[in-house]
Amino acid sequence: MSKSYFFCISAGQTITRKKKTPFSLKHRYLNYGLLSLATILKEQNIPAIQVQGLFESPRKTLQICIEELNFLDSEYPLFLSIPSFYALDWSIEFIHLIYQIKPKQKIIVGGRWVVGNTIKNLQDILPPVDQIVTGLGETMLSSILSKYDITLIKKISDHYRLNYDLLHERHLYQPSIEISRGCGMGCAFCQERDEKLTSLKPVVELIDEIKLLTIKDQFNSITPYFETSMFTPNRKWSIQLKEYLAKEGLNIQWRTEGRIDSISPENIPHLSEAGLTILDLGLESASEKQLISMKKTNNPKLYLERASKLLIKAHEYGVKVKINILLYAGETIDTLKETENWLEKHKNYITGISVGPITVYGWDEDVYSYMNELKILGASISHTSTGIKYLHLSPEINFKESLKISRELSRRFMTKENYFFLKSFSYLPRNYKYENFLADLNTIDNKDDLTFSMT
Repeated sequence: MSKSYFFCISAGQTITRKKKTPFSLKHRYLNYGLLSLATILKEQNIPAIQVQGLFESPRKTLQICIEELNFLDSEYPLFLSIPSFYALDWSIEFIHLIYQIKPKQKIIVGGRWVVGNTIKNLQDILPPVDQIVTGLGETMLSSILSKYDITLIKKISDHYRLNYDLLHERHLYQPSIEISRGCGMGCAFCQERDEKLTSLKPVVELIDEIKLLTIKDQFNSITPYFETSMFTPNRKWSIQLKEYLAKEGLNIQWRTEGRIDSISPENIPHLSEAGLTILDLGLESASEKQLISMKKTNNPKLYLERASKLLIKAHEYGVKVKINILLYAGETIDTLKETENWLEKHKNYITGISVGPITVYGWDEDVYSYMNELKILGASISHTSTGIKYLHLSPEINFKESLKISRELSRRFMTKENYFFLKSFSYLPRNYKYENFLADLNTIDNKDDLTFSMT
């Protein structure tokens, strides 16, 4: 084998879910599932490198691989991960470009949410590739590589540490640490509604991983994201994290995502002392009707009471909360008003909100029954692209209006300062400063497209 890399490419996007801005195009969303594969390869003594397409063109990404990383010398297969349906066009162009310069390159395609339950749909769209893999690549890695006479020499551990040294331009990324997988709470809109929740990563292993992330430079501090679909810390885990960080002399700020009913307000003081700085909270709605429709809870009154207590406790201990709001099928002016009123009542406890209408992702046969549920609630299809269905939420709120409502609602509860704070903490490049943000902001003529207020 050549000494060149086994390339792991995370497909970029030529289209986006929200309106493009100079700063949104700088977002660095880490494909940590792919980085886990690169990490395993490295542990097996296979030289690996991960390159993220992000919002660069396929041609620019390939140029980086060739000019900076000697892609033309590599004799290894190439992993191409397609993280969303928005990345399909990018992937098709990228594959064509590879075959133009390396016609015999072996390409292995994955991306659990895009591949779905069968490889046929993707096969019909992509140029011919060597393999398309369903599900989680880690569980199938041995059989995937055996086709190329590559044998894994070590057992794959359950809780391995992501190796950020394998990430191209890793110094610009805010790292993620996967602390659990799955959810299984049954929310109608969630892709992990039936995925069994795994236990939280043991604190000792988490601490060891945090130690590896420190980078001392002139950029924004390292502020890791504890990646999980549902953060479920009990009192023992919370106290242990606080005590072990203190014992190791680690003073970090971190962020995670949780449900209203997965985090006890009584644990907030311990988590705050352990460095929890931002909590992304999936409230989704404050309309009792909508909460039941989206199967978020069977007891919306109790749910909203818990949400209120959690917000107040987080504010008391300095934890910034970003609220996620989903405009769901059947949304009306009245249900929207319920959510607005609740948010207004809790405005002092909210740092920012993220709002968007329900969009359905998946191949027709995979989402057929779910689409019928949404139609019964009053939704209808506005328009589609491959694997994506955009909806009129109800006879009262069409698709275009839902986007306008989303932007207006977000602007009511998020300032430009808080927007930058939230984004720079986890997503913007570490060398992107507030003055860069203001300069980019000044280039935007239509401020109505922004999701934050200017005052």
